Amino acid sequence: MNRRGYTTGHTPSSLRASTVGGFLATRSGGSMSSLYGKIEDLALGLKVVLADGTIIDCKAVPRHSVGPDLRQLFIGSEGTLCVITEATLRLFALPAERRFRSFAFNDVHSGLEAIRLIFRHGTTPSIVRLYDAEDTAFTFAGHFEVEDGDCMLLLGFDGSPERVDLDESVTAQICKEMGGKDFGEGPSRHWWEHRYDMYYPSRLTTAGYSIGDTIDVVATYDRLENVYHDMKEAMESQGAIVLAHFSHMYQNGGSIYMIFFISLPDAESAWAAYKRVWDAGVEACLRAGGTMSHQHGVGLWRSTYTEPELGNAFEVLKRIKAVLDPHGILNPGKLGLEVSSE
Repeated sequence: MNRRGYTTGHTPSSLRASTVGGFLATRSGGSMSSLYGKIEDLALGLKVVLADGTIIDCKAVPRHSVGPDLRQLFIGSEGTLCVITEATLRLFALPAERRFRSFAFNDVHSGLEAIRLIFRHGTTPSIVRLYDAEDTAFTFAGHFEVEDGDCMLLLGFDGSPERVDLDESVTAQICKEMGGKDFGEGPSRHWWEHRYDMYYPSRLTTAGYSIGDTIDVVATYDRLENVYHDMKEAMESQGAIVLAHFSHMYQNGGSIYMIFFISLPDAESAWAAYKRVWDAGVEACLRAGGTMSHQHGVGLWRSTYTEPELGNAFEVLKRIKAVLDPHGILNPGKLGLEVSSE
């Protein structure tokens, strides 16, 4: 698509190891979702096959008002309700210009307030990523002169030169008013050009049996900072090293990547600690009013938290599963749905 002058704007960090089907099944988001939208915004139409072989064609239209939007029932169902066989996605023309800008703030609070004000103004950057002090030190201190305690905000702007000029100007003014130190394009461009590097492999491998993972959560602005602090405290209490960045931001809130590492001398104790960190982190998130997954779906590891997350709505999900897949043959056990005894 890029060679033909188009893009979906969907660029998850898993891009080298994931597919369109995986994006749809897990309700994924990409690093430029603030501007281009998440996969559920990009999917205009779907064709799916139900457990009994029935083929359902959800028309590719901008929107409709003919009952509930069944596309949204199937997107994120992780193979438990259907097999998605075809999708029609929105395309955008490649932006005439993509520009980067970076600011460092004294703390997470100032950075989040700057982000909130940027969106309140009506400006929509394509990239908005705020790193806490620990993640800033880990990710940028080796390349840029950041001070201890700095929280780096990465920004990207896509569009016509005129639009990019305006968006960047407004955003820069807000960041400076909130005490942001202007780092130019350097950190943002460096992240963009090396954004896949740390995944192949992790740079934090240590002696012993090491495990690293991410709990991605989301909350509205009035709860976002509390979710971050509560999760960090809870996860660190279980012996984890915790870094965090706010990586997908919108008009009324955003997501946090709570990245953690543990290293213990043997596999058994490491995996036990890993489970305790997950439990502590998710429980703290739910108590503070967040939701336990922004874009990575549920799978098996988070499945035990689905019912506490959804509350009474979990019973509705179970009823839908029973109707569409009465024999439980579609991806049994995912989303916290019990395997049928039939």
